[in-house]
Amino acid sequence: MKKKTKSEFKTTERDEYSLKIYNKSMHYRLKCNILRFEYKAHVGSSLKSIGIHYLSDLLNPDIRAKLGERLISLWDEVVLNDWTIRTDELSSKDQVKLKDWKNANFWIDLHEETRKKNRNKFSKELAEYRKIVQDHSDNVHQVIKEALIEKWCKIVTATQTTQIGQKVQDHSNTLNDLAPIPEPIESEVKKRLCRVTRLDISNQKRGSVYLRESTIKTIYKNDSKLYKVLLDYFGPKWKKINSITDIFETIAKNIRDIYTNREAKARKQLQKYNEAIERYKNSLFPFDDELRFTS
Repeated sequence: MKKKTKSEFKTTERDEYSLKIYNKSMHYRLKCNILRFEYKAHVGSSLKSIGIHYLSDLLNPDIRAKLGERLISLWDEVVLNDWTIRTDELSSKDQVKLKDWKNANFWIDLHEETRKKNRNKFSKELAEYRKIVQDHSDNVHQVIKEALIEKWCKIVTATQTTQIGQKVQDHSNTLNDLAPIPEPIESEVKKRLCRVTRLDISNQKRGSVYLRESTIKTIYKNDSKLYKVLLDYFGPKWKKINSITDIFETIAKNIRDIYTNREAKARKQLQKYNEAIERYKNSLFPFDDELRFTS
């Protein structure tokens, strides 16, 4: 492995955590660019503040969502040297200032200078730079932020679906056990599973691909443990529910939405990705067909 140089990555250290940004593909001498943004907690308090006390807490979807919010909030604090700024659109005064803004040492020195007094000076300078980025560039910082959000949503959604499948597979009862149907001829048997929960839905109407309310009702009556798993993951969170039937309908709807929303996010991500390629294909750090944002 090639020894790192300071030009290959940027880090910042805090008492409770550290951040690191670098091109992961350089470690493996890949032609593509893989941007890695790492958040490393040094003390437990930085994780306990969002409800993480044990590794098992990461199984909670709400906790994972908070962890994603923490990651995005830390990215918001990053000052990125945006190479897409259109300097010909800037005033002479802003062009001079831009030379300082593009120098990392300028921000480090300014932060040290204003840390104990006149702290508004740093905030004002940063706000001025970000306004220039917003009005006169492709805003690479925002593009990366959106990619981080989409990547995190994809990870959380995939993990949640996998965990549901694993949990329900641990139950010895299948839906056929709970609601027996006449034994078909073996050659005609084709087991059908819910696309999200991976539960057997062979006893449902032909063509159905998700758990239906009738099946959820059967689980409710016959397997309280399995029903609790479905309720915890797909049950109503904030919506006021008036009856148990409404709960069954909400669970079924949320199961369908898990799959359809994932497809919609994938289409949206692909569209933004293609737009990003067009914007940056001639830049110093171009996107290409192998670019991936990893966590």
